[in-house]
Amino acid sequence: MGTIPYLFCIKPELKPEDDTTQRDKDKEVLLDFAEEKLYKDTPRDEIDKQIESFGKAVDEVTKKFRNKAAHPYQIKKENAKECFNIVLDVEKLLKKMIEAFNNTDEVKVTSG
Repeated sequence: MGTIPYLFCIKPELKPEDDTTQRDKDKEVLLDFAEEKLYKDTPRDEIDKQIESFGKAVDEVTKKFRNKAAHPYQIKKENAKECFNIVLDVEKLLKKMIEAFNNTDEVKVTSG
């Protein structure tokens, strides 16, 4: 989960003076791929908004809970409930993301 915001060009947080050339190139490649392989008849700006929304939602869970849960200390029941609710929301969001990829018959996933 922690790599999704990077893949969606949401991270790292940049300062105004930082060079964004590589990230801008990466984002263009991502949008080109999404436009060609994942989305059909969807405007590029809408694709960009959806990808950014998906990445930010996953990043929220990672920032608030993932790292804490991975380490050997207890979290409060209240925090666990909040994490559970957010994970359910992200799960729904990921389902929407997959449904938004309405051209998936052309996408082949390979392992290796």
